[in-house]
Amino acid sequence: MKELDLEELDKFDSVVFDLDGTLVNSMCFHIKAWQDVMKQYEIDVDYDWLYARGGVPSRYIAKELIEIHNLKDVDAYTLADKKADNYKSNINKVEVYPRMYEVLEYLKKHNIPMAIGTGTLRSNADYIVANTELHKFIKVVITAEDVVNHKPHPETFVKACLEVSGTPSNSVVFEDTVLGVEASKNGGFATVFVKDGIPYIL
Repeated sequence: MKELDLEELDKFDSVVFDLDGTLVNSMCFHIKAWQDVMKQYEIDVDYDWLYARGGVPSRYIAKELIEIHNLKDVDAYTLADKKADNYKSNINKVEVYPRMYEVLEYLKKHNIPMAIGTGTLRSNADYIVANTELHKFIKVVITAEDVVNHKPHPETFVKACLEVSGTPSNSVVFEDTVLGVEASKNGGFATVFVKDGIPYIL
């Protein structure tokens, strides 16, 4: 992988960003929220295991955790709600990655349409966009509640792309997880992989 040269973005007619861990440093707060909730059941959950599920709706992660750890009398929606409440207590700490801010500025300057396609809840996404610099750049946000099929299915990215009049075959997705990259490729997009806030062309 090589670091993205911003001029390489000129050839695309739209750009779709994942949110958590791609545009903003929120993945660590999502993971800590899960870990803190599971400690209530005396269970330690691996950081990398949780990161690999970036883009997966919380209720599905909750269901998986319940099955793996054979938790009795625990409902997936209740567990997901506990995680959501825990995460929201730190959501005000979320910030845009500096290098990704430069990407956003470049796209805006060159009039390349942008959208967000995320597996998070609408309430979380809207809060982060409204309370960070993202509100200056992003008007279209597709969340877990706007699609039927979640990552690695490409529906989230395709819907976001079409909302800004883009064409998947001539658009690029920025992602930070394996599932997200798979969703991008499944949709026929070019893909930029973001690691620790730095974009790399795939």
